[in-house]
Amino acid sequence: MRKLIILCFLAAPFTLFAADLTSVQQAKVREVVSQYGKLLSEFASSDAYIGNNEKIERLCANINMSTFDDLKANEQILLGDYLNHIVIDFNHNLSISYEGIQTAKITGYQAPTLDKSESESEAYAFVLIEATKKIKGQGIDKTVKNVFAVNLDDYKIWGISKDALFESDDPYSLLQSGIRYYNNKQYNEALDRFERSAAKGNVEAQKYCGYVHYLQDNYAQAIAAYQKAIELKPDDAEAYYSMGNAYCKQGNYAQAIAVCQKAIELKPDYADAYGSMGTAYYYQGNYAQAIASYQKAIELKPDFAVAYYSMGTAYYYQGNYAQAIAACQKAIELKPDYAEAYGSMGVAYYAQRNYSQAIAAYQKFIELKPDDANVYNYYHSMGTAYVFQNNYAQAIAAYQKAIELKPDIADAYYGMGAAYSIQGNKTQAIAVWKKAARLGDKLAQEDLKKLGKTW
Repeated sequence: MRKLIILCFLAAPFTLFAADLTSVQQAKVREVVSQYGKLLSEFASSDAYIGNNEKIERLCANINMSTFDDLKANEQILLGDYLNHIVIDFNHNLSISYEGIQTAKITGYQAPTLDKSESESEAYAFVLIEATKKIKGQGIDKTVKNVFAVNLDDYKIWGISKDALFESDDPYSLLQSGIRYYNNKQYNEALDRFERSAAKGNVEAQKYCGYVHYLQDNYAQAIAAYQKAIELKPDDAEAYYSMGNAYCKQGNYAQAIAVCQKAIELKPDYADAYGSMGTAYYYQGNYAQAIASYQKAIELKPDFAVAYYSMGTAYYYQGNYAQAIAACQKAIELKPDYAEAYGSMGVAYYAQRNYSQAIAAYQKFIELKPDDANVYNYYHSMGTAYVFQNNYAQAIAAYQKAIELKPDIADAYYGMGAAYSIQGNKTQAIAVWKKAARLGDKLAQEDLKKLGKTW
């Protein structure tokens, strides 16, 4: 049985973009922006600066977060901070010069007529940007564009491409531009922005350089990026944790454990770091320590499906099949479409000689991930399980599926030949054993020699 693969626990920090919100939540963000735009428009046409400014402050203070109750607590905080950022950014940009806003008013600038697909908040975006242009006496202020770019689905009102929207040389704008490319899986473009931002001392951008290198399988460069982030911010637990994932991918498990321990020292409740440390122990063959790490991760994060699944594989290699099955079942309970957990559970059932349950688990894996590289192995194991059940027709069908996926691998041919042989169909058995023998299968070669056959 091949070593089961455990995934590293890489997770980039939560970044709030409109695409991450439900349609109801997006509507709420638009509502807040629209209300704010109306107040600023009142401000632009009024001589009572103070009164309108107080209205804006009240709006900021009274943002209703109830629409976002389904977000996790940390995500709600980020969203609240983000909405406050909208207010603060516009208040800064549009309060620079009362005379400037009056100039926008005097020029008679009007928002263009929008078609029915465009929202009222987009019209206010035009008013605000034009006012900012008059204040600054130069091109559209990029900070203002950044604010609306995150919230508006339709970019045509800017008259420029989405890709150009965030282009600015300040570290924050470069970081946000990089994140947009990163989320779109345009990693080379993302890396360019992150490196430029990191060169200006932005720690988050430096970490994102590491994330990009990691996703591109450049683990040495990822480690170097995380080390630079740590130089900039020595107490950055996330940088240590991410570096641990990269060391683990390199096969340097001792270093992976050491930096995960450092992450935990800095952040004692860091469930993901315990999970990654467990993975490093797993690949060292230290299953007891791996299990202890996964258990701690689960204690800190009870809905940690990956940790349950990973713990199940460690229990399997300890020979504790009942515990392996229980852990995989918990992972599936938390994540019903968790194909890998079904696969590992099938392997544990097979080891218990519970072939019916093993077959059912393999079938579920194949249903969920029909194109996965492990499908061959599960069809092959399913064929062998059917043989042990004396269900030779089903065994032959399963081996045939495996052969269709990987016709140049011998072991499925040998298994199919064995099923034909037990059925009493020697002609078919010899035919497929010859294929296995030509592919180098020693057992098939020995069986053919005993029958006086060549291949």
